[in-house]
Amino acid sequence: ISTENTFVKVESWMVILWANCFMTWYSDYLLWVLNSKIIRWFLERTSSGIWNEWLRYKNQYLELIPVPESSTNKEIAWRIEILAKQITESKLTSSFSTKNLENQIDELVYKLYNLTPEEIDIIEGGK
Repeated sequence: ISTENTFVKVESWMVILWANCFMTWYSDYLLWVLNSKIIRWFLERTSSGIWNEWLRYKNQYLELIPVPESSTNKEIAWRIEILAKQITESKLTSSFSTKNLENQIDELVYKLYNLTPEEIDIIEGGK
């Protein structure tokens, strides 16, 4: 249960002690698509919410997420991975905000889903 998408990569030596959903396959592309605004918007409409903005991140809801294949969107996937590496590097070495980089990833994810400006406004504004 969370108020935002917080998909993270867990190192192989870590132990997960909560009833979390997890995948055995990882890529920066997948991680950042899952953390994008459009996926939050999608989950707000498909998962069961509790306490206002809190969502349940259960397999039955996560399996419904339509993630575009990175192999058919190589250029965008590559750009997302470059930005993801910059975000990771920045978070490890400085306290600067990565919001601008995260917004750039959201813009790329919108392209993956071929969203129109009007649809992007709905996602961004919650209309």
